[in-house]
Amino acid sequence: RIGENETAVVCPVIDTIDWNTFEFYMQTGEPMIGGFDWRLTFQWHAVPEKERQRRTSRIDPIRSPTMAGGLFAVR
Repeated sequence: RIGENETAVVCPVIDTIDWNTFEFYMQTGEPMIGGFDWRLTFQWHAVPEKERQRRTSRIDPIRSPTMAGGLFAVR
């Protein structure tokens, strides 16, 4: 995507590992976007309906104002 749009910033789908059990959780369901609660703690949220309707394919990008951590690429 960054090859198509030089203003894009991309980040990968992030799987998780439980810090207590080290159990691996691969994200296989619907994609999630980052957000914050009222204490500004990062949390995962469902993609809003308007954004889901905008996409025409499962590989279309998901617009989000946030990203988790430092996993991103810029052209």
